[in-house]
Amino acid sequence: MNIYGKKEAQMTRGMAILWMVLLHLYCRSGDTVVGKPLIWLNETDPLMLWFGFFGEICVPLYSMCAGYALWLNSQKGTTLSNWKNNLRRVWRLLVNYWIILVIFTVLGIFFDTTGKVPGDAATFIKCFFLASIQYNGAWWFLHTYIIIMLIPSFIVLFPVKKMKCSVGLAVCLVLHVGWYLLQRFGVIGGISDSIAEYSVLKTLWDELCNLAVLPYFWAGAFLCKDDLINKINAIFVKHIGQKWRKPLLGISFIVLFVVTNLLSKYVTIPIVALITLILFNLWSKGKTMQAVFGFLGKHSTNIWLTHMFFYARPFENFVYIVQYPILVIPFMLLLCVTTSYIVMGIQKLIFMLGGKIQGLRKKPECSA
Repeated sequence: MNIYGKKEAQMTRGMAILWMVLLHLYCRSGDTVVGKPLIWLNETDPLMLWFGFFGEICVPLYSMCAGYALWLNSQKGTTLSNWKNNLRRVWRLLVNYWIILVIFTVLGIFFDTTGKVPGDAATFIKCFFLASIQYNGAWWFLHTYIIIMLIPSFIVLFPVKKMKCSVGLAVCLVLHVGWYLLQRFGVIGGISDSIAEYSVLKTLWDELCNLAVLPYFWAGAFLCKDDLINKINAIFVKHIGQKWRKPLLGISFIVLFVVTNLLSKYVTIPIVALITLILFNLWSKGKTMQAVFGFLGKHSTNIWLTHMFFYARPFENFVYIVQYPILVIPFMLLLCVTTSYIVMGIQKLIFMLGGKIQGLRKKPECSA
């Protein structure tokens, strides 16, 4: 039985976007805490800090989902057709991004007291062409994702084709740890500082650094190549009764959550993300949970691209007006999903008009 398909991938993205929101809202301690968390671990750290730190899994989770899809699609068609499909996805994503950019640029004119959104014309143009993320820090992943999509899949997935799953996942881990150590001991920062005065070199270097997410993409592709989720599910079906399935998965996640926060080391995050992805998809979700995570997954791109606006510029700390996390989180999601429906409506109108214009251009003239 295949338990990981299009529907499950959408729910996984829904889970990932929820962790992203928690990361950006609550990975805070001391004087940086905003709102009124009810439970505190000590004088400086609310319990929500744990949820915020665990939310660091969001980028690896998104990357693994994308890598899984990349490998799956690469097996279905020719290299050229897959690349064309990637171009279409990039185009739709860019249109989505530009709609959001224009909406919040206009809102920034009226509501951003700092003037940084929209800033000057040069800043807007840079943001339009993805040369700046001044408006929204979460947009950094946008360039990286687009770059990876624009590279033909046979190049991006070359390591996946040449290695077994177990070896490949080990290589992904080694690459991540190696990159972490280079950052930890200041090598990456030293290079960045040394070329800071050369804007073109600095931009290229920053984009190269962002491609450090590639091992996460490969990890997702290895999951797909070896059908790992379904193999683990088969072990559950064979050796663990349905009665113990949910309790075991629940206990496993709680232990993972607590241990991750007690260690509080970023180097562990990709492993935690991989385990979370597997546990989430082994979990037999009821109709309500399927609907919730599926709904969040449907709007995940727009939530990703808009949520920072509601606690940073132009609406600084706006989402915290309801104070308590149990209210802040649904309030944030309500704002983002409402915006998402507006963006989706505008995008649908643009593509509909574009299709009509294209149809008129292709319409043959009446013969005499």
